[in-house]
Amino acid sequence: MYENRLSAEMLANLQKLKMEYKSLSAPTRMIVVSDGDIAKNNVNWRDESFSPLGYNEFEKYQFANKDFLINAIEYLLDENGVIEARGKEVKLRLLDTAKASAEKTKWQVVNILVPLVFMGLFGVFYHWRRKRKYAK
Repeated sequence: MYENRLSAEMLANLQKLKMEYKSLSAPTRMIVVSDGDIAKNNVNWRDESFSPLGYNEFEKYQFANKDFLINAIEYLLDENGVIEARGKEVKLRLLDTAKASAEKTKWQVVNILVPLVFMGLFGVFYHWRRKRKYAK
């Protein structure tokens, strides 16, 4: 941004301080947040208690301010540890296609019919119990 905009006076001042002008900075990290209240806790002065970070007392809702700040600090401090671990690829094992096709109907029955039978039995039991309870 300042590569060809440095005045002769500024260059002279840098030479007096025995510093050299760098047109390119070292790699850095920066996070810009538009609201400073992201790290603000509400305080109840009557009993001197603090609300959790990111808690909206009017809506009774907890935002993820704390998680954001922790992730931001980890990003700023850690060269490649946490961010690299979160971005790593997980390789899934391939299925044995012969075994999968042989057991296809068994797993379809287990995943479709068993839950339906369970829900039907629960419905019958629930109906029987309500009928017995409120028949008096």
